[in-house]
Amino acid sequence: CAFIARERGYDCLVFTPAGARPKCNEIMRSFGAEVREVPGQNYIADARDAMAEFLEPRRSERSNGYPKYRCPNHSQKPISCEALAPIAIEALNKTGESFTCFIGAAGNGCTLRGIGDVLKNDNSDIRMFAFDPSAALQAYQLKHGKLDGHQPQTHQLFGTGGWGVDFPHLKYAVDELMEDVWVIDEADWQRTQEELRDLEQDVGNTSAAAYDLARD
Repeated sequence: CAFIARERGYDCLVFTPAGARPKCNEIMRSFGAEVREVPGQNYIADARDAMAEFLEPRRSERSNGYPKYRCPNHSQKPISCEALAPIAIEALNKTGESFTCFIGAAGNGCTLRGIGDVLKNDNSDIRMFAFDPSAALQAYQLKHGKLDGHQPQTHQLFGTGGWGVDFPHLKYAVDELMEDVWVIDEADWQRTQEELRDLEQDVGNTSAAAYDLARD
């Protein structure tokens, strides 16, 4: 969003949970975005509420006849899933064969649904799994029911395990596409990430987690 805003000549203001994705925040700031890190116990929900609090008194402000402030909430829109479909199509074309298994991080559900729908249409027998960090079981509880006593906590598997926000694409993916939702501990994927980097494979956090689960 920061890159597009810069290219289009827009100001960009990003609300994000404090301590989450420091490298990403640094990149967004390098593109000229103002990044506000929101402290709190509710992670994504706190950042969302801070953004809503900022927007509410400014709803009527206009620039050249258009709303001065816009919030592109891609997690609620079908186009976000549709935009990811070409990734699955390209993978199918490059391999020349159907996939038999897919493992994806359970974030807001756009990746699971966008890629999962394509793979499922290509091979109805494919087995698909999502995963949550053990610190914040969002998709897992959608699949298996609420766990009494589970208190979500911040974690380093960014883009997954949010709480306090309803994601319709995640619910669809969990209900209609995913055979199950797995749970991974931070120590496990971090160990796998270190092993891969020792082999000069510089993988990100969620990629390391998916790889760890796949080889198990």
